[in-house]
Amino acid sequence: MTAPSARTFHGLLVPGVAESRLSAATSRLPRVLLAGFIFCALFASTACSSSPVAVPATSRILIEFKNPVDGAASDLVSRLESVSDAAIRYVTSVSPTRHAYALACPAGPASCDAAIRALRKEPAVLDISLDQLRKPLEP
Repeated sequence: MTAPSARTFHGLLVPGVAESRLSAATSRLPRVLLAGFIFCALFASTACSSSPVAVPATSRILIEFKNPVDGAASDLVSRLESVSDAAIRYVTSVSPTRHAYALACPAGPASCDAAIRALRKEPAVLDISLDQLRKPLEP
């Protein structure tokens, strides 16, 4: 009985490995490493290249009007939306002149601040404040 042959694999002595298996593993190694490197590079470039998405901001606001109004009237809500460039949804009436609205700003909190500033310039609006209930009511 003859002793199994020993081959070297990247400078290491590997006993009992046939030459054909050793050469197949040696020829595959650079391709596997290259494929792994390309995968990592593509994954990293995709993760880093995408810009952060603006999270829509929502605020509950109370609008006090100079005169009594129907706060849920669609023409009033449409006018407020066009002035503010934000989506506005009627929530509830606090009094004949004060109504609660949900303000949705797609570009984030800074756009909500700009929308509130724009709404304050509306001639029918007396005052705007944030609705700061301890436990906000869910519509």
